[in-house]
Amino acid sequence: MALSKIPNNMQAPLATGDMPSGSVLQIVSVQMSRGAIDMTSTSFTSTTLGKSIVTKGTNSLVLITLSGGGWYDNGNPSCTLWVTFQRSISSGSYTYPMNAYNDNYGIIRMSGDGDTWNIKPYSADLMDQPLVASGTTIDYRVVARTNSSSKPSQFNSTDRGAPVLTLTEIAG
Repeated sequence: MALSKIPNNMQAPLATGDMPSGSVLQIVSVQMSRGAIDMTSTSFTSTTLGKSIVTKGTNSLVLITLSGGGWYDNGNPSCTLWVTFQRSISSGSYTYPMNAYNDNYGIIRMSGDGDTWNIKPYSADLMDQPLVASGTTIDYRVVARTNSSSKPSQFNSTDRGAPVLTLTEIAG
C-alpha cells in the first residue's frame, strides 16, 4: 500500500517563535472569590488577586486587564482608593511595570462622593514589555492603597461581581 502525499497547499502550523508580531500567544485568567477585602494601607498592598504566566515567546508583550464589580467607600466622602499592578520575574522582587506606578497614583483612582452606599465598577488595562526569554515565569498581582488607614475602602465584597485579572501574551 502506497502512502498518500500531503497536498502542497497544506502548511505546517507556525511555531510560537515564528508567529507574526501582534499575534496572541496565550491568555490566562483568574477570578477572585467574593469576599470583603478592606484596604487600610496608605502604601500599595496586595489585594490577593494575582496570576502567573509562563512566556511562550521571547520579548513578548503582556496585556494586563482588570475588571471588577465595584469598590465601596464605606459612606466616606473623603475616601480614595488607588489600584495598579506589580510583577515578579522568575521569583524576584515585585516591581511596577512601566507606567503602572505614576507617582504613587497607580492606574485607577476611585474617590468617594459622600453617598452612604457608593459602589462603582472599575476596569483597567496596561501593556507590559518585560523583555524576557521564552519559558520565563512572571507573577502579576493587583495592588491597592487608600488615603487614610482609619477610613478603609473595599476593593472587593460579597455583594457584587468578583474582580477578574486576565493576562494576554502577545508576540513582540
